[in-house]
Amino acid sequence: MAEYYNVTTTVGDAEIAKAIASNTKLNITHVAFGDGNGSVPTPSKSRSTLVKEVHRQAVTKYERHETIANWIVIETIIPSDVGGFWVREMGIIADGKLISHGSHAPFEKVADSSGVSEYRLKFTQDIRDGSVVEITLDESLIFASQAWVEENYIKRAEIIDNLTTNDTKK
Repeated sequence: MAEYYNVTTTVGDAEIAKAIASNTKLNITHVAFGDGNGSVPTPSKSRSTLVKEVHRQAVTKYERHETIANWIVIETIIPSDVGGFWVREMGIIADGKLISHGSHAPFEKVADSSGVSEYRLKFTQDIRDGSVVEITLDESLIFASQAWVEENYIKRAEIIDNLTTNDTKK
């Protein structure tokens, strides 16, 4: 088995089964980060909390895996001005409950207002039925879809070849 991985928790399995049975969706809102109390923990289905949670961050992007129906891909970004802790574990939070527990390669997340220490996490979770997941995004953050950015900004190749465009929308 891989050195760093994640598992759905017993609570997560129950929540997923309940969502499937009732034809409702899980409300995934956050990714929790922990320092493992000084060591990388072994992911455990029996956990209801991280070993030692140090930060909780809103989910910034969610999508079903493009080829595997029961996998979801979750992204979050810890801003550069948040830090002062080690990350050794992580978890997915849905409706305030830990539904996944995972180990993470240890790293120190420093706080640096210059913007050089932003941390982006993108990971995949097998949830058995990708149709039961609903993601709630933090509305206090500003989001732009990839499609919107591609539609509204000049492509890098255009900028390099010609610093102007005839498209008045860009």
